[in-house]
Amino acid sequence: MRPDVSEQLDGLRRILEQVVAPELHDPYPVDILAGVCATLETLSSGWRAVPAFLQWDAEMSAALLRQVLTSGVELGDALDEELAGVVFEDPPDGADLAALEARHVRVRQALENAVPLVMEHEELRELRTYLAAHLRERAERYPLKAVWRPAGAPKD
Repeated sequence: MRPDVSEQLDGLRRILEQVVAPELHDPYPVDILAGVCATLETLSSGWRAVPAFLQWDAEMSAALLRQVLTSGVELGDALDEELAGVVFEDPPDGADLAALEARHVRVRQALENAVPLVMEHEELRELRTYLAAHLRERAERYPLKAVWRPAGAPKD
């Protein structure tokens, strides 16, 4: 398909940089436009990696939650049900972005709800180490890292 998504995003960015930017003279809109162009560039280069990232992050988070669920720590009925729901749910088709996003939201919400429990129970101390390592790796793998450059700054 031509133009593909990346080409469309690049085209929009070029229009903004070549047609709109020269007409702006106030520093504030110039800076805003530079940020928008940087975001379009990030989306253009990184959008293809988003499904794999969502799938990886959801499955790694679900594995952590599986450890919480099987730890023997009293979770309470609501958290126990929420964790079981995401831990035992079959992953969606990797080509179904909407389903990947929905699963990712559910798993991340369950992880958010479980973190206070993980932090307060000494028997889950080792799991805190794995959680911290996962969050560092997650930040490193995130495919849409925008780098803002002031208007007129050279590109790398």
